[in-house]
Amino acid sequence: MAAAVGLTDHYGVLEVDREADEGTIKKAYRKLVLQWHPDKHQDQRELAEEQIRRINDAYENLGNPFKRGQYDQQILALERRARGYQLDTTAIKPRMSIPKEFMLSPMGHPEKFVRTVGTSIFVQSRKDARMDFYDFFRDAKYSLWWLPEVNNMCRLRPTSTAGVGQDGGMNFNFALHRTVQVSEVVLSPNAMPESVNVIAVASPVFKNAFRFEAAHFPGHYLAFKPPTHLRMVGGVVDETTAIDFLLVDYAQMFKYITAEEVLLPAV
Repeated sequence: MAAAVGLTDHYGVLEVDREADEGTIKKAYRKLVLQWHPDKHQDQRELAEEQIRRINDAYENLGNPFKRGQYDQQILALERRARGYQLDTTAIKPRMSIPKEFMLSPMGHPEKFVRTVGTSIFVQSRKDARMDFYDFFRDAKYSLWWLPEVNNMCRLRPTSTAGVGQDGGMNFNFALHRTVQVSEVVLSPNAMPESVNVIAVASPVFKNAFRFEAAHFPGHYLAFKPPTHLRMVGGVVDETTAIDFLLVDYAQMFKYITAEEVLLPAV
């Protein structure tokens, strides 16, 4: 089950199994919304409202075929990791496989994306950021500047800054040292190789996911450390830290829009 591998169990919330078809999911959703309508639980209104939020969130993910596919993919990947399964990545060429423009989503957190706010970098869900669809994803668009010196070496940067300045605009920057194992990641025009260059590596445990290893500090990876922090970390990584990221083609952005947002312009 999803909860066993650290994901929110949307199937459990809707009380359906993972093989449920679209009609079964919709029927379960409608039943639960009626069951937990706050007007029917005046003495437990806060509990009912929380249940409705969980039910709506589950249906938003399972009722959208694209989101459901992403969610199911992460469940399967996390289950494989729990069994110690390793992928053969020898044939994967990051430069050919990574989209030109993409969104970064840490494995195990399909609702969260890396976003830039000024020179700060956060990992947020729509609920965390509390902003509309366009504003949220506008600041979640990235690209790689590939470097010729070493195979698969590159720099991560917001696409909006690409081509700004001689060294390619604002880069993901970190401040590692031989005595510093963990560093905050921020945006900066700094282009010192030891602070910006990373190696794109196919994940050995998650299909279609990648890691970004500090080029000058082997064994140190870009990582999401809950609740919202993006870091460069080395050494043993605990189970709550994600160093594998799905790079979702930015052209898929509109598949994350909610039904309410689709209907909004017509109101």
